[in-house]
Amino acid sequence: MPFGISIKGQGRLFVDFEFIPTVSQTPHQTTLTVDPGLLCHVGRGFTVGLRATFNVNTPQIGFVPLVNKSWTLRDGTGFFKTFFVEMDIPVTFSRPTGGPATNPTTLATQFGFGF
Repeated sequence: MPFGISIKGQGRLFVDFEFIPTVSQTPHQTTLTVDPGLLCHVGRGFTVGLRATFNVNTPQIGFVPLVNKSWTLRDGTGFFKTFFVEMDIPVTFSRPTGGPATNPTTLATQFGFGF
């Protein structure tokens, strides 16, 4: 279950951190991906950005370009302020010791609520 934290200031640019914990059963393994990035609000609820990606305790690094669209919920006074949909293209470079180098790329979508 990924979660993120955005630090916004007065302008259109802001810093964003996404954390993605993963638990797999076979083989039993727990990993954490940390994606810090810089995002820019471009208007009409759209945000574009670029995150770096680091898989903790693995030889994987990469980058994630993204587009995000958000909608204000009701009057914006409840606990959840917005609903969002995000499209990411994670590009990862894996260089394990003694193993083959790979560069997996995928298309990912996310949706959630902002508060």
